[in-house]
Amino acid sequence: APAPVKSQQASKPQAAAAPVTGRSPTISLFGFGGGDEPDKSAPAATSAAPRGVPVISRWKQSPDGSISGVISGSSAFKDGDPVTTSPIRGKAVGGKVVVTKSGSKYFLSGGD
Repeated sequence: APAPVKSQQASKPQAAAAPVTGRSPTISLFGFGGGDEPDKSAPAATSAAPRGVPVISRWKQSPDGSISGVISGSSAFKDGDPVTTSPIRGKAVGGKVVVTKSGSKYFLSGGD
């Protein structure tokens, strides 16, 4: 019985060395989703949108204050649909939530 215990103890340092050289934990922390998903969510502004607030990307603000762009995360539109909002209150700024004069909220991805 003592011999298997000694061989298990001898294998413990090797097992401890394997994760360090494999670096899997570090990659998992930076990838935080693994696979291709981090690349797809690379526009970090999209991930910064508050829960439940639709995102408008590739947007431009018109002289009347409305925002035109491509929407995602909306229950009223399919992801990728082109939309134009009613005029917003104030100036459009990428990476921020805007509120239209009618009260709708949108997160503006990136910049114009």
